[in-house]
Amino acid sequence: MQMLGNSKQQKKWSDEKNLKYNQYLTEGLERNYQVISRLVLICMRRNLRCIIENPAGGCHYLTRNWSIKPKVIDNNRKLNGDYYKKPTQFFFINCEPKNNNIEPLTEAVEDRKDIGHVFSQVARSEISPVYANRFLRRYIAEYKNGKYIL
Repeated sequence: MQMLGNSKQQKKWSDEKNLKYNQYLTEGLERNYQVISRLVLICMRRNLRCIIENPAGGCHYLTRNWSIKPKVIDNNRKLNGDYYKKPTQFFFINCEPKNNNIEPLTEAVEDRKDIGHVFSQVARSEISPVYANRFLRRYIAEYKNGKYIL
């Protein structure tokens, strides 16, 4: 919405102010794209395993403009113990996600409001400990002799 000048705070901005702000956002996207691409190239060249978590969505920058495709897309993280429902994509570099069976979620997770009402970038990016543990056991850990091994 901000790229298009449609966010609430931009309603009264002039076209010139919107275009300048659009340039600022585009420069940030380009910088972030360069950084993440360099990180992945280093991992590929040194054969390092890397997992990148990023929001999923039809209009998302990495979804539209990156040649690497996500190997796991979680459309509702709340079902696995996270605070929010938000769809998330995971890119696995130099590794493949496991598909370990894990027990159904039984513990209650602190209920938070819909992600649309959370404005703190830190709070929006939090992953609950329950979700992180379940993700590690499902997609990363080896399951041997009744134990998960990282």
